[in-house]
Amino acid sequence: MRDTTKAILLGVLLGLAGGLPVVAGGALVLFAPPASGETYLHSGAWSHHIGSEYDYNETHNLLAVEHDQWIAGGMKNSFGDDTALAGYRFKADLLEDVEVSLLAGLTYGYREGCFAPAPEGEKKVCPHIMPGLTYTKYRFQPSISGGTDFKDEGVVVFSVRWEL
Repeated sequence: MRDTTKAILLGVLLGLAGGLPVVAGGALVLFAPPASGETYLHSGAWSHHIGSEYDYNETHNLLAVEHDQWIAGGMKNSFGDDTALAGYRFKADLLEDVEVSLLAGLTYGYREGCFAPAPEGEKKVCPHIMPGLTYTKYRFQPSISGGTDFKDEGVVVFSVRWEL
């Protein structure tokens, strides 16, 4: 594993650790030397849930690093719980400057959803699959993704990907 990749992963892990805020982990990512291959920082994430009256959290404070299509990071989920995520992003060019993707991975942090509630409100590991579109012309790359959750409700998510 290259030193740059190690620095990026260390930044994400430190950001997810209870002792340091996510911003500190992000600072390590931003100041890491450039990596070979494709490296991105994902941030923000604002969602809108469709077909539900539930008062979901719609600001997710996403901070994740993607390197050569592997992604790891953390966020506040729709129930307001800290959640870690890891996965692989399959991608293809749809049009000039537009990329279509499918993120497939796992999350840890949901107490609800994910087929059934966790025992006594404990966090659990859940599968995560989400299609998306990203505008890739600039280093600042807006993304929109969405799908359905485990309650058959729709969700649309807007986030920002930064090319490093």
